[in-house]
Amino acid sequence: ELVAQRLAAKLRRDFAESDALLQRLLDSGVRVTDDHRLWRSDDRPFVVPYRQEGGGIPRLGTGGTARIEALVLERGAAKASKDYRRADALEAELSRMG
Repeated sequence: ELVAQRLAAKLRRDFAESDALLQRLLDSGVRVTDDHRLWRSDDRPFVVPYRQEGGGIPRLGTGGTARIEALVLERGAAKASKDYRRADALEAELSRMG
């Protein structure tokens, strides 16, 4: 119910109320991500699965996309645990891959 109340407050643009409700959620062990419109009450990170579209990247060869998927998931976990240095390093590695 607090999640719904917070959403209603955000839609009313009552950000002070929304922030207060978010703090109540956090205090009760519920984490919310507005980016993906998700909430969790466990300690698992918010990792949103990615999917490949198009024909892939031929120069990566066999297994290349699996490596990219693994790096993307690892980066998501690093960001969720606030290890931004690791997340940035993984982003740089992904960028070098194309």
